[in-house]
Amino acid sequence: MTAPNAPDSGPPEARAPTPVWKEPPFLAGVVVLVGLAVAVGLLYVLERDGESPVGELEPTPRLTAPANPQATLSPPIASPTPSEPSPTASPAPSPTATPGDGSGPQAPRLPDEKDAEVVVGQGPDPVEATGRGAGRTPVIQHDAGLAIVHLGHAGEDTFRAELIDRRGVRVELDGAGVDGSALAITEGRYDGSRALVLDEGRYRVALTADGTWGMRWLQPRYEGAPGLPTTVSAPSDAATRPFTVAGSRVEIAWRVDGGQVTARVINVAGLVAAELTASDGETTVVDGLGAGLYLLDVRADDRWHAEVR
Repeated sequence: MTAPNAPDSGPPEARAPTPVWKEPPFLAGVVVLVGLAVAVGLLYVLERDGESPVGELEPTPRLTAPANPQATLSPPIASPTPSEPSPTASPAPSPTATPGDGSGPQAPRLPDEKDAEVVVGQGPDPVEATGRGAGRTPVIQHDAGLAIVHLGHAGEDTFRAELIDRRGVRVELDGAGVDGSALAITEGRYDGSRALVLDEGRYRVALTADGTWGMRWLQPRYEGAPGLPTTVSAPSDAATRPFTVAGSRVEIAWRVDGGQVTARVINVAGLVAAELTASDGETTVVDGLGAGLYLLDVRADDRWHAEVR
């Protein structure tokens, strides 16, 4: 018979703990730190020697301004370029200006201002206005006496010009034809002038037009003019240049392209001396004139020619 094992008489033997530096996580960390140190050292050495550990790298693209900004950008808004100042326009337009071709308002022709034989004294400044279509001129302050009104129109339909007072009421004009308030009534283009004798006051010209128009209002102070005989002519309505009458009687020989003309003999001091109607080839006689300066205010649809003697 086998005897049973005897029980241990003492406690089991205690084991010593494993050192920390032998633990696997610690060892792994050490390896990592060593590797990083080696890599950093290697990078430092290589970069100091001017080498790249990863070879040649492509440069990072950058947004740069183009060498010529105008080649890729829309052109900037141009600023005004200073230029030499143009000559200041004189208050009066050229005596040969015409209403133009409809491209813009222009002052009408002024046929008498270049006449070296006519002496004009100092008077009020001319009043000018231009426009397109129906309209009214600015208010015109007129001294009592003679006014010369030049009108021009560059259109195709009805052109009508009427004199109105400051309240807009039409002013009746002696010797103006069927419609006493009209300065001009025609179809299409017009280039004419009228001589008026008016009281002192404020006036305007009201216009009906489809094209551009121009108006010039003069208050001339005539002091000298050629003597008789003299000739005057125009393509339509016209206030003629003045002439000197030495006696009390004048004869006017007319040539008219069509129909009749209506005319007034006006003393430049502001007196209507006579009114008459004449046809082609007719000679009219005006009596009872005093010595002085006179002109003709003629209304006509066609060209006319008059010899005053």
